[in-house]
Amino acid sequence: MSKILIVDDEPVIIDILTKLLLLNNFEVLSSVTGEDVIDILNRGEKIDLVILDMKMPKIRGTDILKKMREFDMGVPVLILTGSIDKYKHEEEFKQFGLNLDDVWQKPVDLYLLLEKIKSKLMKS
Repeated sequence: MSKILIVDDEPVIIDILTKLLLLNNFEVLSSVTGEDVIDILNRGEKIDLVILDMKMPKIRGTDILKKMREFDMGVPVLILTGSIDKYKHEEEFKQFGLNLDDVWQKPVDLYLLLEKIKSKLMKS
């Protein structure tokens, strides 16, 4: 069973995604703060995919991506954001090995997101 980490400061988003993923036989970890994510990374938790919000209090999504790079995780990431224009930040995403099709604007079609998650996991 694949383990997915959801990082978003909106509890309702975490709740919806958690239900979707559990119904589809994924194991789920979640965090509403960047600090919690750092703790999860420090524990050496095995994670198969990360769904990451970019704009959160204190620690931004890019800071989490940098920390993941330090841990050399090699874990696929999907960005789920409602606050940034993905086209304006394309170069920033490329620095982390992300393409624009890895960046999803909220609100998101859950069926399409689920298909993208499955596709990313099959490739990793």
